[in-house]
Amino acid sequence: MPTPAREAVDFARSDFHAAIRLCAGPASGATPGLEYESVMDEWLVVVAAPALYRRHGSIDDRPSLDGLPMLQAKDEPWSRFEHSTGQKLAWPAGPTIMDDSVSVLGAAIEGLGYTPARWSIAAHDLMAGRLVLASQQIVASRWRYWFVCPPAYAELPKVAALREWLLDEARDFPTPQEFLDR
Repeated sequence: MPTPAREAVDFARSDFHAAIRLCAGPASGATPGLEYESVMDEWLVVVAAPALYRRHGSIDDRPSLDGLPMLQAKDEPWSRFEHSTGQKLAWPAGPTIMDDSVSVLGAAIEGLGYTPARWSIAAHDLMAGRLVLASQQIVASRWRYWFVCPPAYAELPKVAALREWLLDEARDFPTPQEFLDR
């Protein structure tokens, strides 16, 4: 059964044959002795509920975020968005911080605030109209998704089939720019 975890899978001590990792890649302190194949890039976008967006508009048109309800997940802070875009987003009180990305997106869908979000997690809610992009700025993440497995498992039929299916799905998954351009 798939299990999300912050720790890397220990293939020698588990029944897992492969994993999907969100990380900077094999050159950045990754677990040695594993095969890494890039699956998909990741981006950071700012989202909000449609009703909240209609009331307050895009953050691109604002010199300050003063007066806007702000949310963030611990792993997707506003500072990452500010640093990458060069846009200084000042607010007198900091955002409401939540432990995880899914919780903060749920709060955003309920209209509780604007939030930076990973594209891979927010895309389906954006496509379904539960969220809207609250900025035209798209920030490329230093992280990407990687298919990871021990070399001995790479050619197992079930591992090869999973890898091919995953790569096909990733190729069909729109980028944020493709979403904006439709």
